[in-house]
Amino acid sequence: AFEASPLIQPYVEEFVRFLNGDAPKPRLRVPPAGSTDHLMLFAGRFGCPVETTDAMRECMWHVFQEPLSQLKPDPRLNSSALVRE
Repeated sequence: AFEASPLIQPYVEEFVRFLNGDAPKPRLRVPPAGSTDHLMLFAGRFGCPVETTDAMRECMWHVFQEPLSQLKPDPRLNSSALVRE
């Protein structure tokens, strides 16, 4: 699998290990959204406005502030050698 975002790469790595039967399914700590419109689909579940607005984005950032602050890139997954493999 390939993920461009360094903050999401560690989760994807663990999820692929799960799919391969080598690890338990990793816990999803943030909404699996790749765009503002996609994020909007989750907003109502967390008490945030359901329109694509700055208020919705700010609300979701606030709701997920702690887990988002814990996302850290894994330098090993960003190496040119690994990408070449």
